[in-house]
Amino acid sequence: MKTGRAKAGLLLAAAAVLLSGCGESQTIRYQGSGGSWEGSYQADLVKSKKSQLGTYSFRYKGDAPKEVEAFSIATDGPGHFYDRGSDGLPGPTLSSGIVCDDCTPEKDTIMVVMEWTDKDGGHQESFELKKS
Repeated sequence: MKTGRAKAGLLLAAAAVLLSGCGESQTIRYQGSGGSWEGSYQADLVKSKKSQLGTYSFRYKGDAPKEVEAFSIATDGPGHFYDRGSDGLPGPTLSSGIVCDDCTPEKDTIMVVMEWTDKDGGHQESFELKKS
């Protein structure tokens, strides 16, 4: 009988160690828009490990410019998303996943700067993604 209790105790201890490694998680969301673009950032946080698994997504409002020569996107948020292209936009929606270790969201806003060049010249738009 003592062997059964010892095994049960070991199983409970092992389960507690495994579950404590997972940490408490929560989902955060940021959203915002400017005159031509709208964007979002959503991430799952694991507080005990200070890590994030997130996705930035940006969409051009209306019909995406067809003759974009170059574009860049920069943020000051987790993962510091940065994208640049010289062959035009890959589509009306641009997305990128990020993994950020040893970081925690301390901001209520993420600043976004979009720049693109088309047949009408260069354009720049800045807007904030606000925590929702």
